[in-house]
Amino acid sequence: CDIDYNLVEVEPENRKILGQHQKKLKRVKARLKRDRDRTQIFDGTIQLINKFELDEDLVKMRVPFTKEFYEAYNDGFKDYIDGRWESAMHKLEAIKEIRGC
Repeated sequence: CDIDYNLVEVEPENRKILGQHQKKLKRVKARLKRDRDRTQIFDGTIQLINKFELDEDLVKMRVPFTKEFYEAYNDGFKDYIDGRWESAMHKLEAIKEIRGC
């Protein structure tokens, strides 16, 4: 709930009819890209946080969120990771209400 996808224009997809071979090729290319990205993230070649700071669309979608929002979110997430479920739930629910998610 920390991005607003309505802030980015989506280019219409070319709606030509793909044959079975083209569909399979498209799926294979997408899988190879996912695998390459995953490998780079896990071996430390790229940092996932860089995508949020450098990707033009992600930057646009995160504009409405303040530093205070991210601090509150991180606080609630840390409580969750540390096993303080009740505290985490209250903090994260409050953030959801603020954002209307």
